[in-house]
Amino acid sequence: MGVKTDEYLSAIFADSFKREVEADESVWRSLPFFAAVLGLALAILPSIYRALVVVDRLGWKVAAYSLFAMALLDFGLAGYWFWQIVRLRQYRYPPYDDELLAYAQQLQAFYEDGDLTSVERDEAVREDVRQPVLRELAGATANNRRNNAAKANARSRVLLFVVVGFLLAFLCEATILSEQLFPL
Repeated sequence: MGVKTDEYLSAIFADSFKREVEADESVWRSLPFFAAVLGLALAILPSIYRALVVVDRLGWKVAAYSLFAMALLDFGLAGYWFWQIVRLRQYRYPPYDDELLAYAQQLQAFYEDGDLTSVERDEAVREDVRQPVLRELAGATANNRRNNAAKANARSRVLLFVVVGFLLAFLCEATILSEQLFPL
């Protein structure tokens, strides 16, 4: 590849890498919300469970216990997907600036022993530094994008299962109340 192509790709990869860092931060900023919602679920489920004992008639009991079991399952699935968000993943980052500087200085010293002019030596060092940095930036961005896509997918599943879990918990509570209000 030529210098212009490398510079163009470098700009694209740098922007992509920044977007992936922002996407990762976005997921982490949403975690307190999900933790609070799951904590709320843990707070209401025991009270619903205690309320189930007042249901006497078999039809109402089957309905209420079924809804409660489905709500528990849903919140359990939400907990699983929450774990998928927070579990440790391997992220890649471009080389540290001081490492890159040391590498460039080593290349500079290597090329000083040759018959190159200072301009040619600088071009050779730049070319030798640019290619590995470009590959590393592209690899890091692709790796981080896969991680962020998995976390974003898990985040949407947590939200789905939490909403359905609350709906089922409220339907269970409504079933318990209905049995008390409308005895058959």
